[in-house]
Amino acid sequence: MFRVKDKFVVKLKAKKYFIGSFDCYRKLSVELMKKNSYLSNDKVDNILNSMPISFRGAIVDNENNYIGFIGVYDLDEENSIASIRFESNKKMSKKEINDILNEYKKWLKESINIKNIHEELVIVDKNRVFTKNNIKKESKHLVSSDKIQSGISSNVYKVFSNNFSIPKLYLPCTIKMDGKALGIVGLVNVIWSNRRAVLKIYTIRLNKQNIDYIASAINDYIKYIHKCNINSVTLYVAGSNGRILDLVQKTNMSYCGVIPFGTKTGNLVESNYIFQHFNRMKKKENVILPDNNAVKATFFNNRKRMRLKIDLKDGFKLVSPLLLDNKDMDFDKIINGHINALQERKEFSIPLGEDKFIMRIGNISHGIKKLFLNYNYILLDGNNNYVGYINVIRVNAGRRNAEIEFGIS
Repeated sequence: MFRVKDKFVVKLKAKKYFIGSFDCYRKLSVELMKKNSYLSNDKVDNILNSMPISFRGAIVDNENNYIGFIGVYDLDEENSIASIRFESNKKMSKKEINDILNEYKKWLKESINIKNIHEELVIVDKNRVFTKNNIKKESKHLVSSDKIQSGISSNVYKVFSNNFSIPKLYLPCTIKMDGKALGIVGLVNVIWSNRRAVLKIYTIRLNKQNIDYIASAINDYIKYIHKCNINSVTLYVAGSNGRILDLVQKTNMSYCGVIPFGTKTGNLVESNYIFQHFNRMKKKENVILPDNNAVKATFFNNRKRMRLKIDLKDGFKLVSPLLLDNKDMDFDKIINGHINALQERKEFSIPLGEDKFIMRIGNISHGIKKLFLNYNYILLDGNNNYVGYINVIRVNAGRRNAEIEFGIS
């Protein structure tokens, strides 16, 4: 079985080679670029800065010998386009080169939905092969509706900002009727790799006379964003916001769940209703929303801090990473136990599948080590060996609601 060396973390496996942690071999990669292309230090820095940190990977062979690196530049997740740079310090057959490139391209497609490669720069033992493909970017679709207008004017934004705290919106539009702005719609938390986003709706003139009109305008907006390659859109509505709930139920969005005590409104912590729409989805009819759970925020007040250590049965214990520098704990052994546990997984990614990047450990500012130190607790056995972790994530509702993830090796 292949073993890690110098804290190299494997992410991908070609037939004869492994792709993984870049930081471990950063110096060798810099020297390789200078040797292969006769570049100055400044030009090498410019190249590395153009390659997103999370998508770079060093390449080693079966004996842990460094042979080169691979990464992307000109990354355009919105249009599913990227360019690849691959360098090697040894002569390789065309088949070996293609094995590495194809494995890397497969990963790009499966993890961040990159379907088109604009340029390929392959430098193997000073020999350069540059391939450029003519790929047209998808143009933005025009809004084909007389109810919504693309963009938000400064005057409209100013008026709505007096009533709402409006974040930066992607693909923003204004809902208009007879020249008057009735609402603002747009997207936040756009994740192009999964073609999904969160919908935001702001209205200040919603009443019985125009509710059907605004609902129809939102349906037009949803059609528009689907044409812009957003396949899934989610909307969260506070349980007490009856006006917006009435509106949303008249749209083509479907109710799909509720998060109890998921949002804070004034002095109340209440239910957060979830609505979604997928491309070509048929609406679920006659769905009755559950009652809104709402209690005063003071009900959740808890001034106790999380303990640094929790003793469990049979010698097991949950330990805060703040205690891992104690003399009786071998930090390197514990973090290597964490890495080994991850590498035993069929697909090496952070739990919940949201971070599919190539992991690195050498730089404390990025990679596994930083992630590890941000966990709430590390699970250790009686001999202080790594067993797993537990972490509080997605804290909301004024820190009164959260999700918990845990991993066991």
